[in-house]
Amino acid sequence: MHKLFLHFSFYLCLTLTALSCQSTTSSEVENTKEAPITTTTESSLNLEPCEPLIQEALYNNVLMQAYTYQNGKFMFGVEGVALGAKTPGAEKKESATSKKGNYIHIVLNDKDHHTSDYQHFIHELPDGEYTLLSFLSRSYHESIKTPTASISKTISIKNKQLQKSQNFDQAAIAINAPRGLYKNDDTKKVVLDFHLFNTNLSPEGNKVRVLIDQEEFILDQWQAHYINGLTLGMHTLELSLINSSGNVIYGPVSERFVLTEEPENS
Repeated sequence: MHKLFLHFSFYLCLTLTALSCQSTTSSEVENTKEAPITTTTESSLNLEPCEPLIQEALYNNVLMQAYTYQNGKFMFGVEGVALGAKTPGAEKKESATSKKGNYIHIVLNDKDHHTSDYQHFIHELPDGEYTLLSFLSRSYHESIKTPTASISKTISIKNKQLQKSQNFDQAAIAINAPRGLYKNDDTKKVVLDFHLFNTNLSPEGNKVRVLIDQEEFILDQWQAHYINGLTLGMHTLELSLINSSGNVIYGPVSERFVLTEEPENS
């Protein structure tokens, strides 16, 4: 891990340049608070479950099912949550809060990852087949972990129009946070969160393997965590969905993120 920071300023500059180019039991699990999870190897990092959500932020009646793609634009039907609005209780969080308020993630083929605080999103796609994973997130980067708060589809695009859409029934995972650049106070409490599709986690069943700067954690509950012990600089995150035998059934999916301190007026 120490090698990652030998040439800190060099890697940080490279990363900032790259980042500028990017764009059944779930509610019960979200409201639990357990002891921090330590890495499987000796490390200063640990994962601390986020505090329980307040009732107004549960969004148990959210519905995100209808969608289409026409003239190079995605359009989503979302009910039960106000996109662009702050999640209730966000002002009491120590972690980073999105200026977009509640928002949608749109992930194509695990690589092409975008967010929007509107029900429509312009993104012209070349003709072809895509896996579309889309889900809703609270403004403080904790996804809404209910079956109706996401969609998973295999889609076919031709001439900027949706030609075919089928359910994607495979168990899958997408990263919610951390992603991108964290400055100043936002570096103090960095949230680790992900969204699951067509599966759940349990001690006897599927789990998520987390690699933060190549340090491994295994999660058997679907809930957000704080990453404690991060230093300033560039970090890597990799998530894999594994079965009870430890075999990867989806992923890995990955992101880079940067923690930095800058003058407030920059």
